[in-house]
Amino acid sequence: MVKRLEDKENSLVADTGSALGNYSSAKEEVRKRIVEKLVKSINSAQGAAADPSTPAGAEAKRRYETIAPSMIDALQKLTNQTFREPREWEKWWNNNKQKPWT
Repeated sequence: MVKRLEDKENSLVADTGSALGNYSSAKEEVRKRIVEKLVKSINSAQGAAADPSTPAGAEAKRRYETIAPSMIDALQKLTNQTFREPREWEKWWNNNKQKPWT
């Protein structure tokens, strides 16, 4: 399912993000793989949306605005953290990917 995070269809990616949040009671190993993919996807989308002054940048911004809420919600469910910004998630992931999650 995480491969769907790379789909070109924004609504499909958003729905995938929502669905991945349902793995909150999965084994830690599974949750960590999902969190890693979500963090990479949301940060990549935010980076691409940084300059909406071009047509490609405007489309990237629309994509980010569509997919970010469901991804952040899924990340919160999977990790029991409350961050709202992709960079905060990236920092948390880098600090906690090797640590056990309780």
